[in-house]
Amino acid sequence: MNQSNNSELAKSGDINAINNLVNQWLHSPSITVKTTLKQDCLQIMLESAKVPEKESIIPCIRDNLLNLSIDSVKKVKIYARETGEDFPDWQEELELNYTSIVQQTESQLSTEQPSFFNSFFGAIADLVTEYDNFSFFLCVFASLREN
Repeated sequence: MNQSNNSELAKSGDINAINNLVNQWLHSPSITVKTTLKQDCLQIMLESAKVPEKESIIPCIRDNLLNLSIDSVKKVKIYARETGEDFPDWQEELELNYTSIVQQTESQLSTEQPSFFNSFFGAIADLVTEYDNFSFFLCVFASLREN
């Protein structure tokens, strides 16, 4: 079965096609991939004699799944363990947000220069996500007192 057939089958939720694609993406015959789909959550178990490195595996799987855009998959749980072990050495849970990919693509196509207000409010929004509300309040209050 070729990759375009696998892609079409995977988009419709075919677990065998998804499993085949993950194997292709990883380019590693030493890693055994086992996938299951439970409701809207794709679970991927990776087994190998040497536990696969999380830092290289996660972006590879995430980016390819986002590009594939499987409608029935909203979350992904990735586990990795040494062959023969019962418990994973690491695990990662991802939320697949396909709309952010569309927005990102649209913003890359935009030729508008960001305005001062968009940049200012974007910076404030970034601060809010990095601090809890109380810490953010203290940070803003301290910066106002300095001026």
